[in-house]
Amino acid sequence: MLRMVLIVDNKRNSSIELLRIFAIFMIVISHLSLYGNWNVNNLSVIKKTELLMFEPLGSIGAAIFFIITGYFSYSNHQIISLKIQKSLQKVLTIWTEVIFYSLIICFIAIFLLQIKPNLLLIAKAIFPICLNEYWFVTAYVLLMILEPFIVETLITIDKRIFLYLIIILYLCLFLGLANNDMISRFSITIASFLIGAYIRKYSIKIDILKTKFLFLFVCVLYLFELLILYVMNYIGISFLNSLYFTNFVLPVFIASFIFILSIRQKEFNKASINSISKCVFAVYLITEHPMLRNILWNDVVNPRRFQNSLWFPIFSLIITISIFLVCCAIDMVRQSMFKLFKINKVREIIVARVLKLIFK
Repeated sequence: MLRMVLIVDNKRNSSIELLRIFAIFMIVISHLSLYGNWNVNNLSVIKKTELLMFEPLGSIGAAIFFIITGYFSYSNHQIISLKIQKSLQKVLTIWTEVIFYSLIICFIAIFLLQIKPNLLLIAKAIFPICLNEYWFVTAYVLLMILEPFIVETLITIDKRIFLYLIIILYLCLFLGLANNDMISRFSITIASFLIGAYIRKYSIKIDILKTKFLFLFVCVLYLFELLILYVMNYIGISFLNSLYFTNFVLPVFIASFIFILSIRQKEFNKASINSISKCVFAVYLITEHPMLRNILWNDVVNPRRFQNSLWFPIFSLIITISIFLVCCAIDMVRQSMFKLFKINKVREIIVARVLKLIFK
């Protein structure tokens, strides 16, 4: 008879959790560049590049998040039933959190902010994952559903085939240059996951390079991203369309090296970092909700008002940190509510029953 085992990780490596926080922070600050509603008339090419300087960080942050997932998902010491249990727990945890924020924000938008939504927005609020309200979340949930079977396959293949698979998926990222978002987003999700699993399986740390040189290499790659933005704006590619050239290809490279830098660091455990790490997914859910996104960036933050300031990068960082902390505080309240109403217990019961049906 299948026995339900509650999977809890009390010994988190806070250096990785810090990287997870950093990854979501990069995604949020990239949205400041993306949704800033900038006035680009008569701006120099350098100024346009400055306004978009944080946008490439979004794809880097997403890739880091999926690399972390792949790294911790890979294990050849667990039976398939235990992997499926972990996968179901993750999916239900994400689903309940997404539904909570989607419905709450929808309610606030309609009844407090007096927004008149169309039927599609309401449907997305009720079925956020199925209707792709957040591409990042939909990709993550699909990945978690497939995770046990992907990992089982990765255990059996050799290093050469594993590397070929990563290369093929990486080459698919170039389709992003043709504005093929669906394939590129799928590729960045799976490729990043496989890179994380590959690093875990073969203990890749690039020991031939010292940490300071690896850090310098990451900085050079990011500066190259900014150079691409500059060139695209210089040759006349429209302001936002220039972003397609920095969204998919280089970010996976940069994210991989940042992750390797992180796992080189000495492991430590700090409760405050781990607590914040548990909240970061909510930061994305709140700031990227389609009913709140434009209000947040255009009305509340309105970065356009300081776009010509010499302190633009500093203001952007301060604003993003403030948003980040407020959203984390909101999610701590949500976590307390879930404990009060025993949502976690309900999830455990659902997982146990699903597993019983699968393995009866």
